[in-house]
Parts: sequence; C-alpha cells; structure tokens
Amino acid sequence: MSETKIIDLKTKTPEQKEPKKRVTWKQIVLFSVLAVVLFCLIAVVFLNEALNLDRVYRFFKYLTVDKETYGRYTFDASASNSYAGFDDGLAIASQTQITVFGASGERVGTVQASLSTPLAVSTDRFVIGYDVGGSNITMLDRSGTKVYSESVGGTLVDLDANEDGCVVYAASGGGYKTELVLLNTEHKPSYRWGSNTQYFNCCAVSDDADMIAAVGVGAEETDFLSKAVLIRTDKTEIYREVSLGTQIIYELHFFDDGSLCAIGENSTTVISPKGKILQTYDYSEEYLMDYAVSEDSVVLTISRYSSGTDYRVAVLDDEGEVLGEKSYDEAVVDVAVCGKYVAVLTAGELKICHRSLEKYATAENKDGALCVIQHANGTALLVGGGRASLFIP
Repeated sequence: MSETKIIDLKTKTPEQKEPKKRVTWKQIVLFSVLAVVLFCLIAVVFLNEALNLDRVYRFFKYLTVDKETYGRYTFDASASNSYAGFDDGLAIASQTQITVFGASGERVGTVQASLSTPLAVSTDRFVIGYDVGGSNITMLDRSGTKVYSESVGGTLVDLDANEDGCVVYAASGGGYKTELVLLNTEHKPSYRWGSNTQYFNCCAVSDDADMIAAVGVGAEETDFLSKAVLIRTDKTEIYREVSLGTQIIYELHFFDDGSLCAIGENSTTVISPKGKILQTYDYSEEYLMDYAVSEDSVVLTISRYSSGTDYRVAVLDDEGEVLGEKSYDEAVVDVAVCGKYVAVLTAGELKICHRSLEKYATAENKDGALCVIQHANGTALLVGGGRASLFIP
C-alpha cells in the first residue's frame, strides 16, 4: 500500500518561498512626483482664489448636465414681479401667485395669492410673499407647498425673516400706530410689541430670534429724525435706542454675528448687539441707487448723480469696514451678494467678483436681464423678460 502524504499548503519550503520585492528607484521617483503634484494642487485650491474649491464643486455638480437647457426658467413677465433665490433655484412672487422653481429650471409648485404690491423674501427653508401696503402673507416650503397664509389685522409696512423661518412683520392699525409681530418656526405668533406714539417703517429679526429691531421717524425741533429701537423678545420694554440722523432708512438687517445694519438714504450704519454704533459709511453728497445684504456683508450702489453712468459699488463687512470699492463708467442695473461673491449687473455684462470687488468671472448680458441672484457656489441667475438663466463660471 502506497504512503499517503498530507501537505500543508499554507506552509512553503524555503525553495517555494517568494523572494521579497524591492522598491526600485523608479518607483520612489514616481511616488515623489505624484506627492509633489498632489501638494501643488492642494496649495492651488486653498491659496489661489481663482481656482478655489467652488470650481471643483461646480465641475462635478454640473459635469453631466446639458448646459444649454439646465437652469433655464420661463414665467409670466411683469414689472411688479419680485424675485428671490431659493434652495439653489428661484422663487417669484407676482400679484396673483407665488411660484417655486428647482435648480434645473423645473416648476416645483405654485400657490395662488393676492398681492397687489408683491415682495418675496427667502430663507433656507421657506419663501414668503407679502403685500406691501396690503395685508396678505403667504409662505411656501421647498416643495412649493403652502405652509402659512394670513391676512393681518392692519396694513403691512415691512417684513423680515431669519434662516430658520422666524418672521417679524410691522403693521399699522389694530389699535397701534405700528405693531411688530414675531412668528416662530411653527408660524405661530410668539411675541408682539406695539407703539401708540410712533410709526415704524422697517423691521428685522435676529438669527436666533432673541431680538427684533425697527426704525421709526420722529421730529426733532424743525427736522425729522430716524431712530432704531432694539427689543429683546423676552422683554416688553425697549432695550436700546440708536439715533440714525435726519434721513429715511430703507432697510434693517441683522448679520449672523448679531450686529444690525441700517441702510439709509445718506449713510449705512452698523450697530452692535448692545446698541453701540460700530461704523458709519457716509454718502450724503451722493445718491444711493441700490443695495443688497447677506449673512455678513452689505453691497451699496452709489452715484454722484440721480441718473447717468457714473457709479460706484462699495462692499462693507459685518463691522462696517470697507472690503472693496470700485467705480464703473456704466449704469449698474442690479447688485447681489451671497457668501464670498458679489454680483454686479450692468446693461452689457454680469461681473462676479470677490468681496474685495476683484473680478472673478464675467458673462455677457445678452438677454437684457434686469435682476441678478447670486449663489454661494459662485453661480448666478440672470432674470428678466419672463425668463432666467443660470451662469456657471
């Protein structure tokens, strides 16, 4: 009978063991070159603003889309339409409805609304359409579904919302010259404050809704005086009053750090959460033509003349410091700001800039757009004439 041998396949004899592989100098050089290239790419991405992470993001996000059709919107044109960027798409408040469009241009939802003078305000989660000088407020979520609708007991003067969806509005009537009403994230009234002695034309709510602000106009000897009031939403009395001079205030806006920006016809003032004036940017010898605000900056369009082509754009941060100023020898049609980008739209060209107003990208305004909406990733929507198009730098 033959002998049977059991061989352990996991064990190799010295003759069977494979020789150790040596790393060759070519492999070392190749690895070193790849490491250097990778390091240089990372350095370029992080240190060169012209080739930043947003370019990488846009490259992959829009890699497979048809750029001839993606981000193309059509809607009923009207001079009374109000536009707002919403969830990477577009929201439009018209006199009869509020419409939400998705990022690619598709219509997500439409809700009927009666808004004689419509104004659209968008947050991270909601878009609000309200009737300036009327009484109707309607709120939609990202799906285009109506989540709140109310006819307030008075005349709407102003409305503001923070990113969480808390809303404050100022309304005249209802027993007060002006009443401020705060709606919480469930769209329920959570705070009310009324004035029997003064009219307020602007209001704002802070990022965490612990403070609201309003501006009223009063008399001082023979001049009128604009005064901002800061009100904590856990108190009934005014927390701070800040004089803003003899000018009309057009806009109040809380920055993310809690400071308050007051944009007026003669100057823009940044006020700390404790009511201290941090900086005032003066243009009392010029005309304020337009403005835009974001979470940490404000953009102002200023001209030496009430009409013409001599324009200046200034960008201020949330402390009122000037980040950039630039003059243009053409009329600036619209400005927008989002994140680290500023959009300057003229009749002939869209200029996307850094907040220093250093040029980042340009596009021809071939369709005669009159409105621009800036997105945080560097893209921008050109809106006008019943259509909108997405510009991808």
